[in-house]
Amino acid sequence: MDPIQLNPWALLYAGAALQGLFVAGILLSTSKGNTRANKLLAMLVLAFSWTRFLSFLSLSELYRNWPHLPATGAPLWFVLAPIYYFYVKALLAQPVRWNWFGVMHALPALAILIHMSPFYLLPAPAKLARMLNPDMSGEARLIALIFSLLYGLQNVMYLGMCIKALQMQTSARATESVKPGHLGWLKFLFTLMLLFALFHVAVASVEFFKKVDLVAMDYLPMAFFTVMVYAIAYLGMQQPEKLFPPQLRIGRSSRTNAQLPLAAGAVLNQLRKIMETEKPYLDCNLKYSDVAARLGISVRALSRILNEALGQSFTDFVNAYRVQEVKQQLARQGTGEHTLLALALDAGFNSKTSFNRIFKSHTGMTPTQFLQAKNTQSASEASVAQPNTAMD
Repeated sequence: MDPIQLNPWALLYAGAALQGLFVAGILLSTSKGNTRANKLLAMLVLAFSWTRFLSFLSLSELYRNWPHLPATGAPLWFVLAPIYYFYVKALLAQPVRWNWFGVMHALPALAILIHMSPFYLLPAPAKLARMLNPDMSGEARLIALIFSLLYGLQNVMYLGMCIKALQMQTSARATESVKPGHLGWLKFLFTLMLLFALFHVAVASVEFFKKVDLVAMDYLPMAFFTVMVYAIAYLGMQQPEKLFPPQLRIGRSSRTNAQLPLAAGAVLNQLRKIMETEKPYLDCNLKYSDVAARLGISVRALSRILNEALGQSFTDFVNAYRVQEVKQQLARQGTGEHTLLALALDAGFNSKTSFNRIFKSHTGMTPTQFLQAKNTQSASEASVAQPNTAMD
């Protein structure tokens, strides 16, 4: 085994890696505050810690003994911003959609993983030889520049997404759980990430266009991540109320969106938009869990929002749309008893009995009575219109 080469930077990175491991353990084990956000922050800290450990291997030259490890950090850079984005959304109790589109967040890291796979498959001696004699050709520098530009672009994009989420939150007056200190902490954390990304792009650009190797300049951007780990550890010890903000609660309202906390109001607006545009209620087998998953929240959270915002159960909420669908269809066409049942089935009702009962509970009339009233009104309007036409 080759001797360890220690210097102040190596010791700093080693300390940050150990500190991050300790902080992640606390975040994963504590039941205090927003546990979902804590787990995502723990993932972020572990990722930071691994990058610090890899830097320690490089500076101490221990990579000579473990040549398989140093390159493992390449795909990791592209999961940092998505994890932070999900952390922000979880902390602010804003819904996150878990669907196939969500896989897009992992595509950059997956692309790097595929690009690096030939190197990963090399035996240890071959990897070590490449690390000791890096490729300094123009093509290699171009690839490094593209890597840095993509990384910087990704961070800028996610910064915009996070700023949008934060602006939505700070504009809400009814949010009681996320305090200004929490929002300031989020901004500080991502500012460090963005500074690192921009500095990384600047260094890579100079290296490519000036054809120089600025190895020493890597110490400064890497220090940003070290500051992050120590900042998180400091907050955990000195200001735990910022690191462990309480779970955002959906407060009481007077059944109007303007009086709802932002998270509840946003979910309710999204739910109504889905109902009006996609009409999932037409499916008689529509499940509570399907709608909750579509919104990116739990069944319990959806139930609470509907109950406190509208005073309705999920079943009542869905059936209201089904009844309205039947009424709209009746307004557009005349119908007989058989067609009335067909309209009910098309609207999502699964039986004539339940349709009659639910329709009456929402309108005060049975479907047949509603249809008769509609026909009577139409006939009355027609009789009024006829004399007027004759007089003309």
